[in-house]
Amino acid sequence: MLHPFYRQKEYLLFFIYILPIARPYVQYEYKGGINMKKLLLTVIQIALLFIFARLINWVTALLHINIPGSIIGIVILFTLLHFKIIKLEWIELGAAWLLGELLLFFIPSAVGVIEYGDIMSKFGVSILLVVIISTFVVMVSTGTLTQIIAKRKEKKHTCSSEL
Repeated sequence: MLHPFYRQKEYLLFFIYILPIARPYVQYEYKGGINMKKLLLTVIQIALLFIFARLINWVTALLHINIPGSIIGIVILFTLLHFKIIKLEWIELGAAWLLGELLLFFIPSAVGVIEYGDIMSKFGVSILLVVIISTFVVMVSTGTLTQIIAKRKEKKHTCSSEL
């Protein structure tokens, strides 16, 4: 059983996601000090992305939409970036850090798995099989899509250099 403190998502999220932000800026301290401006910008951008995610989740729940708020949020953020309503520079540092620390986002899932041991003992093999198959499908589809995009870019570059 987990301590009640760890059941509070916000506290767990804070310790997992926010505290390690300073690590990339502190580990290179001997090369010229900590870049406080970049650190502060990163923290602000992460906070803005977090607020945006919470807002979209709230709107999704308010409107009783059956699509997860995170999916709707990604679509809205992509649209806002595409039409240059939001500049990439406004979220780039925070998003880069979040992607760099992506592995940490799976820790709460692991804690949840530990908490539901009885379900894992019943359905563990099935869940593991689904995870392995879905991982394989994602890897194959991502690789295929990447190759298609690379060939298109190469074809465009070849066609434009011939002119």
